[in-house]
Amino acid sequence: MKTSYEEILEYIEIAGYASLSELSEQLGVSAMTVRRHLARLEEQGNVARVRAGAVRTNHVQGADQAFSQKLWKFREEKMAIARHAASLLTYGQTVFVDTGSTCFYLAKSFPTDKQLTVITHSLIIVNALRGNPGVRVICPGGELDSALHVFAGPHAERLLDSFTADIAFVATDGIDLARGTQEDNLVQIPLKSTMNRNARESYLLADSSKLNYRSYFTGTPLTDLAHVITTSRANAEHVVALRDAGIEVMVVEMV
Repeated sequence: MKTSYEEILEYIEIAGYASLSELSEQLGVSAMTVRRHLARLEEQGNVARVRAGAVRTNHVQGADQAFSQKLWKFREEKMAIARHAASLLTYGQTVFVDTGSTCFYLAKSFPTDKQLTVITHSLIIVNALRGNPGVRVICPGGELDSALHVFAGPHAERLLDSFTADIAFVATDGIDLARGTQEDNLVQIPLKSTMNRNARESYLLADSSKLNYRSYFTGTPLTDLAHVITTSRANAEHVVALRDAGIEVMVVEMV
């Protein structure tokens, strides 16, 4: 029988990141026990403790460290959006899942009893789902972008375009209320567009910081967006502007 120490290490290995409360709840041990074991694991070099949780050390190098930091920005909103998005899933669906911190929380929220098929170009999402027995994961492949931890490029775009899905969950770096989605890099724009186009229903996941934000590149125009999931912390005027553009905006209430 595994000790709680071994279970904690195994859980973080599968998830890549876990909070103290999550570990305590999932493994049925006290927060004090979790802290003690994490301290020991950190001494051994197996994990790195971050605010109120821990990540695997092989997940905090380079871009992974930046990603672990993104997990904490607007974390409560991202988790609320993820839970709402997961509640939209029905049995047997095929699902496109984009990369990013909100999609990571979404993947961790996926049920284990709905026999879902997930198509993703993201190693982050593959890693988040690999311990879920109710999800079949398909990664179309292509050229690995080691900085972003995604498969991208023309080959990846062609492969992804050969799939269709019942539902897509797409992330973004921001939404310009006049121009559309905003991205910090070019390589993922065609992949996001393909997921949005090839799904029967597509949902853009955007915490309150993403609305009325302009970045380097414009991705999907507002006319091609059907649904946006955000939270009650979003500026009301920004929500109205999206609705005036013909987009259904789902606002998740925050306590």
